[in-house]
Amino acid sequence: MAKVRDIQTEENQEEDIHIVELLDMDRMQRLLDAFSKMTGLAALATDQEGMLITEPCNFTEFCRKYTRETEIGLQRCEWCDRFGAEEAWKTGYPNVYYCHAGLIDFSAPIIAKGRLVGCITGGQVVTTKLEEERIRRLAKEIGVDPDKYWEAAQKIPVVTKEHIDRCAKFLHTLSETVSNMAYSRYEIYQSKRQVEKASREIERAANMKSDFLANMSHEIRTPMNAVIGMAEMALREDLNSSTRAYLNQIKSSGHNLLAIINDILDFSKIESGKMDIIPVEYEAMSVVHDVSNMVMTRLDGKNVELLIDVDPRLPKMLEGDNLRIQQVLLNLANNAAKFTEIGSVTISLSFKRRSEELIDFDFAVTDTGIGIKK
Repeated sequence: MAKVRDIQTEENQEEDIHIVELLDMDRMQRLLDAFSKMTGLAALATDQEGMLITEPCNFTEFCRKYTRETEIGLQRCEWCDRFGAEEAWKTGYPNVYYCHAGLIDFSAPIIAKGRLVGCITGGQVVTTKLEEERIRRLAKEIGVDPDKYWEAAQKIPVVTKEHIDRCAKFLHTLSETVSNMAYSRYEIYQSKRQVEKASREIERAANMKSDFLANMSHEIRTPMNAVIGMAEMALREDLNSSTRAYLNQIKSSGHNLLAIINDILDFSKIESGKMDIIPVEYEAMSVVHDVSNMVMTRLDGKNVELLIDVDPRLPKMLEGDNLRIQQVLLNLANNAAKFTEIGSVTISLSFKRRSEELIDFDFAVTDTGIGIKK
């Protein structure tokens, strides 16, 4: 298939389009079949490069069975079809011409938004009988049996020049109708491409943001782990109470910052569709213990109690993604601790059994803080 030419830049190359993407080829075939049936002449539609895009209509045996069946003959036919369309496009009128084999053809261009995207060709007729010597010479050039080629040449329809002119004008009118169809589809196609291009730009920008967040987060984690590690080592020394308090605050703040960094990394994973749920065996009380320890650091210095309410029937071992469960629970609990100045924050765990093997795990975080607007 041919592509629209005159394209220089990479941006414009995205606007390349095939004629088969602009036209309903079944409808195109029916139009050409009707033209051939009405005029008694051959008809075909090609792309910009002269390659067939429809089934040949009413082709002569001379062209279909012999000329176009050879590599050289087909190349010459495609060149003639392309030449006919380009000449018709330049002049704006139907182009009647002799093909390389001496038959009369006429072409009309298919135009989409000022660009030649294909053509409709009719003909394969003569006004007088062809010369035998020329046909036999042509047969040798393209590699077909001269006797059979000459026999097929004598079956080519002989028509009047007036008939050819009328058919050429009609074909040109037909091509204008097809061009209007192609133009309408071209506008739709371009709009679709613009939407797709905008979507790609948005996706690329989102990926760049996610990549930046991931890279930045990884870069921060390394020195942050070092700060936490050094704080833990220092806490093993014999220290006065104020220094120990400072180091504990550094360690706690470091862990909080790491939690924020991990959330950023998870956010970038979610945006890129790479967040995976990884089920493992875990103890539910271990999750509660870890969450409560981290929440207590946020409640330090506040007149707020942390209450834990766990259904005593809760199975000891469960299977699921405990890291994601802990992450969600910690976010909810930290939020409650942040906005509660007096009273309590309660973490509740209960469940409903679906079957012997499955339960619905129900987590709840309640607090006596300012609450959330309706």
